[in-house]
Amino acid sequence: MFTGCTSTEERQAKALKLWGDVAETATGTVGQARDHLEAVVDLTKSVKDTVQQGVDEVQKRADAVQQGVEMIQEGKQKIDEGLGREE
Repeated sequence: MFTGCTSTEERQAKALKLWGDVAETATGTVGQARDHLEAVVDLTKSVKDTVQQGVDEVQKRADAVQQGVEMIQEGKQKIDEGLGREE
């Protein structure tokens, strides 16, 4: 490009437009990266909550099994007492 063919104002306008386009692209890229990061954070929270719910459910079931075992042991002891077979 011959600089003598365009005016200083035209060259400045083109430079400013180019700079604006670069800044807009950079801003858009940063915005997209932020959006992706927020999506990852949200997904991580969701996965954590799902895992925690699973852990809580397993704990409830383990507690119920333990309670059932204790009740069976008590029942066996009462049966043994009723039959006169105490240990």
